[in-house]
Amino acid sequence: MEAPTKPNFVFFVPGTTLDFAFDSHRENWVIILNTTNIRYNPDKRCVEWKEDNDWIPLPLSLSVSSEWVPYWQSELRAMHASMVSPVPRNRWRARLGLLNILRFVLDGHHESLKEKPAEELKRVLDEDENCSRTLQEWSAVCGYSSDHLRVLFEQEYGMTPIEYRNQRRMARAMQLVASSRLTVKEIASQLGFRYLSHFSAAFMKAFHCPPSTGIKRFRHL
Repeated sequence: MEAPTKPNFVFFVPGTTLDFAFDSHRENWVIILNTTNIRYNPDKRCVEWKEDNDWIPLPLSLSVSSEWVPYWQSELRAMHASMVSPVPRNRWRARLGLLNILRFVLDGHHESLKEKPAEELKRVLDEDENCSRTLQEWSAVCGYSSDHLRVLFEQEYGMTPIEYRNQRRMARAMQLVASSRLTVKEIASQLGFRYLSHFSAAFMKAFHCPPSTGIKRFRHL
């Protein structure tokens, strides 16, 4: 736990960093685990706990409201006392205390692991393999205006959603050019282009050749 003014449960696992100091002005309780059942997930920026064969996501930290502080201080003291005398009963008591902490974090973490709007938009764009739906449609799915999501997306990823979508769209176009039997018109239609000329222009800009030339040069079927 951090100082009483801002108590937290915090996980530190390989891949994360410690950004505060231990000193006499804060009350710290440290539980060191020698286990492979916990890991850091850099993509989701969370820790994961292994239960059976499943990995359960948990937040890197969770704030503890002031009314819970006395309870957790008492519980951590009890866990410490158990480990000072590590007979089987006490080791089990300490383990139950750890599971109690994990239960508390699991119950309280829902909002902390909720996707950011920009992350949600990126996910749904990635799931649209052929990039055939418009950004306005996907923004509606995410529950935000396209203008608001554009700003958040650019802040998070350094490019606009349109730029990201166009890059994915052209990567998919080259995949279909090289690895399918579709015609240029069929590829354009599958990728959601209303006009063949717009698809040809986008392909030319991305790969410096028209899609018909790309078929002749790269198709290996």
